[in-house]
Amino acid sequence: MKTIENVMKITIYSLEELDAFVKTFCRLLSGKETIFLVGELGAGKTTFTKYVAKNFNVEDNVISPTFVLQKQYEGSIKIYHYDLYRLDELKQIRDIEFYDVIGMPGLKIVEWADKFPELSVYADYIINIFSLSENTREITIRKCEQKNV
Repeated sequence: MKTIENVMKITIYSLEELDAFVKTFCRLLSGKETIFLVGELGAGKTTFTKYVAKNFNVEDNVISPTFVLQKQYEGSIKIYHYDLYRLDELKQIRDIEFYDVIGMPGLKIVEWADKFPELSVYADYIINIFSLSENTREITIRKCEQKNV
C-alpha cells in the first residue's frame, strides 16, 4: 500500500483481499460520507459496494442499480447506492433525489460519478478501480479535503 498526501494506492489480487481492504477502509467512515466510484464496466465498483454494505450489516443482496438508478439499504447505517451510467444530462441527477439525500445521514455511494465532474464537490472520497487482470485490481482512494456544499 502506497500513500501520497491524501491518496492511497493498493493492488488487490483476490476477492478475499478486497474484502479485507474494504473492512479496513470502512473503519475510516462515520457513515455520512459520499463515495464516488470510478472504473470501467466490470472493474468491481458494485463488488466494492457489496463489501462496504456487508461491513455495515446490510442483509439485502446488493446489486448494481443500473436500471433503477438508486437503491437504499438498511444496516447499522443507511446506504444510498446510485448508478449514473444511464444518465445523459446533469439535470437528471435531480430526478433520482441525489441532491435531497446528500446532506442527510447515511453513506452515499455513487457509481459512474466521473460522468458528471461537476458533482465532485460532493465527494468525500473518490475511488478509482482499475482492472489489471481477471482477479487483480489497482485501487486508488483520494480523500477530498474541501467540500463546497
